[in-house]
Amino acid sequence: MKAAWASLGQSGRSREKRNCGMCRHVAIKLPLGLFSYFLSNRDGPGRCRSERNTMIRTAFSFPLLAGLLFAAPAPAADGDAAMAAFLENAIRPWAAAPVVIEAVEAQNAVTGGYSQEKIDELDAAWRAQLDSGSSDLISAVTDNAAAEFLRSQVDASNGKVTEVIVMDARGLNVATSGVTSDYWQGDEDKYSMTYSVGPDAVHFGEIELDESTQRYQAQISFTLVDPDSGAPIGAMTVAVDGAALF
Repeated sequence: MKAAWASLGQSGRSREKRNCGMCRHVAIKLPLGLFSYFLSNRDGPGRCRSERNTMIRTAFSFPLLAGLLFAAPAPAADGDAAMAAFLENAIRPWAAAPVVIEAVEAQNAVTGGYSQEKIDELDAAWRAQLDSGSSDLISAVTDNAAAEFLRSQVDASNGKVTEVIVMDARGLNVATSGVTSDYWQGDEDKYSMTYSVGPDAVHFGEIELDESTQRYQAQISFTLVDPDSGAPIGAMTVAVDGAALF
């Protein structure tokens, strides 16, 4: 344990706080190696679960220790491999379901000609509805058949999948399993690193701490394609519980 704490001051990724884009909270990045260490050692010999949980909470309570934690090296390749395996085994089998593809194609027919000004107006309207309680625009995204399908996949995952967003060719929400913080994802990596790149594009996000739920999760994003032509039609982002990757 002493050796592990001593290594935390070495080079690595720094602490970062930001809005994750999928929901209305702040996320804190945790290097994959450190997350894996705590996950694998929380019930190890010589330390009970409650004691290890106290150790982790204490580390996040003190700025100095938290700074050391977030300076730990992060073997990104290991995380990418774990997320790639989860994508192929637990997400791909349902991601291209007809109800999803049809919803994206139908919205593309409507939004394909939207100007950026129109998109910005819709995004502002979505944010206003979050604060006002009005939900016409939001309900159109969260209460459709595709959204119901997404929620069924979240439920069927037994906690491994925490949230799903489906976007059209412009980066606008088509269907979501829950309410997102914004309507347009086009300025975020989940869209710009997938649909904008090509039909086979995949983007793996950092494992991050959701401060509202105190759960670690990672975002797996990829391009959605037309099943007949293989042409890109939109994108999907799936938030995965960090523990499901190990």
